[in-house]
Amino acid sequence: MGGNVCFVPLEGGELIDVNVPNPAPGADWVYTIPAGYEMTLLHTFYRLVTDANLPTRYPMFNLWGVDNFDRVRMKFGTFIGPGAQNNFSLALGSARADAYTRNTYHDALPMMRCLTGERWGSATSNLQAGDQYSLIHFLAVRWRV
Repeated sequence: MGGNVCFVPLEGGELIDVNVPNPAPGADWVYTIPAGYEMTLLHTFYRLVTDANLPTRYPMFNLWGVDNFDRVRMKFGTFIGPGAQNNFSLALGSARADAYTRNTYHDALPMMRCLTGERWGSATSNLQAGDQYSLIHFLAVRWRV
């Protein structure tokens, strides 16, 4: 089978496009699934610009359950140094590549229907006070529950 694959929302789901506000410098970004909804993440894009401090950053994308435990932890295979701009693009159904192309890291999202109160976001070891996440955007299917 070739070409593009079209994901059709099941059970009356609606496609939504969300821009997440930038967190404060030195903080990871988090989006919480609002009350009354369940969601499946289809694609997300975000950028991390690091300050001039020397520690190497180890970025991850996480899905946390309402119990605050990781449901999914996606580690990127590359470590980020000081003074860099890095883009992250994750998509449902893409090949598991963890590939690096022009400062962009690509990876495949798992097919998961997330519940009210569960969270999506970055989890970065050695994040510095001047590091900034921005351009946080995602496409998802949501259902009213």
